[in-house]
Amino acid sequence: MSNTESPAVADSFFTRILTGRHFLTRRRRLMLFAGAVMPSLAALLLLQMPVVKSYLHSAPTASTTSNTTSASHASSSPARPLLVSTLPLAQAGPPFLKQQYTGIIAARRTTQLAAKTLGRVEQLTVELGDRVETGQLLVRLDSQQLLAQREVLAASLSAAQALLAELKHGPRIQELDQSQARLKELRSLVEMQQAQLSRTEQLSGSSAISKQEMDESRFQTDAVRAQLRAAEHADALLQAGTRAERIDAQQATVDGLAAQMKNLDIQLEEKQIVAPYAGHIQARLVDEGAIVAAGQPLLEVAETDQLEVHVGLPSELADSLNHGGDAQTLLIT
Repeated sequence: MSNTESPAVADSFFTRILTGRHFLTRRRRLMLFAGAVMPSLAALLLLQMPVVKSYLHSAPTASTTSNTTSASHASSSPARPLLVSTLPLAQAGPPFLKQQYTGIIAARRTTQLAAKTLGRVEQLTVELGDRVETGQLLVRLDSQQLLAQREVLAASLSAAQALLAELKHGPRIQELDQSQARLKELRSLVEMQQAQLSRTEQLSGSSAISKQEMDESRFQTDAVRAQLRAAEHADALLQAGTRAERIDAQQATVDGLAAQMKNLDIQLEEKQIVAPYAGHIQARLVDEGAIVAAGQPLLEVAETDQLEVHVGLPSELADSLNHGGDAQTLLIT
């Protein structure tokens, strides 16, 4: 048997072997193309751009069955070429941006908080950049002297209010009974002194009673009578109640002390500095222990919840906006 193969066998070898290799080469190209194009296609889908469509067409592989006849090799068709359609990629630009202007973003309000009175900084409760809320305590000045004055004034006010309440309610039953008992006692003393004075006068003509003893008896009688008159006057006042004039005078005293207390409370309130609105601390100008004067800035707070954008525009554009012009888009970068 010859070592050379027949033409039919040689044709079957090249058709089967070479066609398979050629098909494998096209498959690799397809895989490389898909690996390069698919990320770009995904990015274009995210940007809502038209999708690049690719249509891949490939022919079925040829039959490579071993031990076939020459007629079956002749009927197998060669592989067809791979058709690929490609489009160039382009970066999308902003479709609505017509003009660009520079500007600044600033807080709607910025306030320097100053001391209202002279004093020493006792406490600072915030640091630079801290967030603060409306009414939050920020700075406290030394107020020990004012607190001591307030304690003394509060005691005086309490005593004055108690006396005013007593005057308005009038005397108690116990006080009236005590006054009546005192009157009864003094009347008895007056009667006793009067009887003793009468006996002394009867003996005044004899040598048994001296002139000095006579004078002492009269003096004691007059003293007891004076005590009785004073007790009767006090009892009359108790029975009549407190006079309206005295109540009014005591009320004025109470009102004056209350006004002084209110003034002290205002001074104590001025020793504390609170946040006027919510925002952030953007400047801390003093530290604890510093002696500050009235009106000296201590902190600076900015209202960062509501920001404003200040942009410089050409005069013609600004004029059109003032007259109803329309700014469609504002991009802040």
